[in-house]
Formats: sequence, structure tokens, C-alpha cells
Amino acid sequence: MRTRKDIVTALDIGTSKICAMVGKLDLLKGQEDSIEIIGMGIVPTRGLKKGLIVNIDTVTNDIKEALKEAEKTSELEIKSVFMGIGGGHINTVNSKGSVPVRREDREITVEDTRNVIETAKAIKLHEGREIIQILPQDFAIDDQPEIKDPIGMNGVKLEIMTHIVTGMVTHTQNFIKSVNQAGFKIEDIVFNLLASSKSVLLQSEKELGVVLIEMGAGTTNFVIFEKDSLKYSQVLAIGGNHITNDIAIGLHISTPEAEKIKKKYGTGLDMETNTNNQENPNHFSPYQLSEIVQPRIAETIRIVKEEIERADFVNLIASGVVLTGGSSLLKGMTSTVRDIFNLPTRIGVPNLAYQLEDIPDKPSYSTCIGLLQHGSDFRKFGGTSKFENKNLIGKMTGSVKKIFGDFF
Repeated sequence: MRTRKDIVTALDIGTSKICAMVGKLDLLKGQEDSIEIIGMGIVPTRGLKKGLIVNIDTVTNDIKEALKEAEKTSELEIKSVFMGIGGGHINTVNSKGSVPVRREDREITVEDTRNVIETAKAIKLHEGREIIQILPQDFAIDDQPEIKDPIGMNGVKLEIMTHIVTGMVTHTQNFIKSVNQAGFKIEDIVFNLLASSKSVLLQSEKELGVVLIEMGAGTTNFVIFEKDSLKYSQVLAIGGNHITNDIAIGLHISTPEAEKIKKKYGTGLDMETNTNNQENPNHFSPYQLSEIVQPRIAETIRIVKEEIERADFVNLIASGVVLTGGSSLLKGMTSTVRDIFNLPTRIGVPNLAYQLEDIPDKPSYSTCIGLLQHGSDFRKFGGTSKFENKNLIGKMTGSVKKIFGDFF
């Protein structure tokens, strides 16, 4: 059966949950609001640790369950998915490529853009690593920088700056294998941070300069945009589960109980009126919980800031900090980040979240909604699955916008 061009399915395999989301596209509108969420499946994840698969059979079953639930709620059969990828095995690097323009009239063609990207891809990879995604930052023609689409322009030398996402071959293959074993194909793989940025960042923020911090259960990820270009990103193997463990140790309770307490009393509820009644058998006070949670939040955010300072990008985030992911809703998170960065800070709610009326923790679904938007762009710009022809960049026909979609 042929894949319906107006239907996309997103699959976000996280440390704490797997989210499958089905969207119906209005391909004529070409805007975010043209995506209607028509189905969803959410199941707890049992086979991941820090974003990596530790039990492939369990993860396969969980993926199947989530996608079957999405099929049931959408009343459609799902054949393929747009899958997000993250975890502690992800590394990123900026790389520059350069080629001479060979036409006699010096007009830059699609072939030139293909060639310059190939030179940027020529980076030294450690054994066992592979390129997952190539994200253009800017082109330059004869040393004139910040060119978004060079095709049709004239010059002698074409350069490109790219942001390259790499991962361990074995870890990536495990995710692909688990989806395939569940009975589904993969149309495309997207770096989780890129998906989240599509769903929560404003265009004005990406122009002026912003850092998006996504704190999930197993990892904390951040990405910096400036002049509408991705400048830097990193994945840190520390997340909300560390806070859960701190609560378990501090209150002398089990990890599952600590997770319940974190979600019930630590995410935007009135702790003064909810932690001293019969639903609180451990009789902890708001002060006790704060004394456990706040130091871990502050430590994590300081690590993020130190990494940004080490990379010398702290001056690029003039518009401030955007927080997303499930742990962004923890009490004190926004104020702690604001104090540490001394910058405006907001919670990033995905732009299609208004369709999730019965779900309170909407920032937890930033990646999944971003994957739907990537799927929409993929269809709109005629993307080609890299799992069918092994071409990581896709068929390069037409403008740079068509080649790379809205991630550029």
C-alpha cells in the first residue's frame, strides 16, 4: 500500500516514554497550523537508559504498542515513521567546505552545492561513528558570508559552514532495528534537538540569538541559534532521572515513588497545600523537596552555561533562554535558569500543543510535534528517504530550501 502523502507519523523514543503522533497535512497551506494531530500513542519506556537502548526486545514491544495505539486513535494504518534520535552517543561538530566554481560564466549550480557539502562532510570520525545529519549554517561566495541560497549567483569560490551530527553506528542501528522489528519503516531520522527547535522557537529568537535547553529524563540537550543559523549543540548525559534519584535518596523512598512525588509536587503545583495531607504518607515538607531538587537543577544549568562559555558562544544568545522537555516544568526551573544566565527565560510550549487539550505537560511533546513538522517539510520539499538510496543529503534538485527544508 502506498504511503499517503498527507499523513505523517512521528516517533519519539525517550528514556521515560515513547510517543507516537499522527498528523494530517494540508499540503497547500505549507504552514505549521496546516498540521492536524489526529492520533497519538504514549507508553512508558522500559528498555532505555540515558537515551540508549539496553533491551532491544522490550523497546521493540513498546514501540509496537505506542504505534498501534496511534493507529487506533487515528483510525489509520501506519506504515512508516519519522524518528527522532538523541542520547549520550550523539556528538556534533562544525565543519567548513570549499570548492571552485567551474562553469565558464561562474554561475553557481546545484552541482556546486552538492560538491561543497561533500567537502564539508570529509571530517575525521572515530571508529564506529557515522554521520546522522548535515545541517547547513551559511554559504559564502568569494569570502562574502551569510548567504542562504547561492544557487544562481556568480562567484569564483563557494564555501559552506555546516553543523554535523554524528552518532555511534551500533546505537543508531539498534534504534532502526527496533522500529523495523516492530513492523514499521523509517522515512527519516532527525536529531531530537532540531525537531524540538522547530516546534518551540520563534523566528525572531533564532535571528537575534537564543539557546534552547531541553531537559529530558535521561539527557539534557542544548542548541544555539543566531542569525537564523544553528551555531552549536551538545548532548549531556544528565537529566530528570538524576533528580528522581536524588529525591529517592533524600526521602529514603523507592525510585518509582520518588518519580511520582517529583511529578505531583515538583511541577507547578501549590506545594504548600499538597504535601502535608493524607496523600503525602512520607510527610515531607515543601522546603525538604526544594532542598533536594534545586541544587541538582542549578548544577545541571551551570554545566550547560560552562559548556557554552567554553565554546565561546555565550555572546550569541541575546534574546535569552528557552526551556522545554518534561523537566522544564519543575518548580524553580525558570527562575534558576534566569539567575544563572542573567537572561530572559521562558518555557517553550510546542506551537501545535493547543491541540493536546487533555495533556498538562505539553513541553514533554516538543520533539514529537517537531518531528511532525519535519515530516511536513519532507513531503513539501520532495525529500528522499536516506534508507532507500543511502544518500544522506537527499536528491539535490532545485533550491537550497528544497534541498534542506526549514532546518536551514
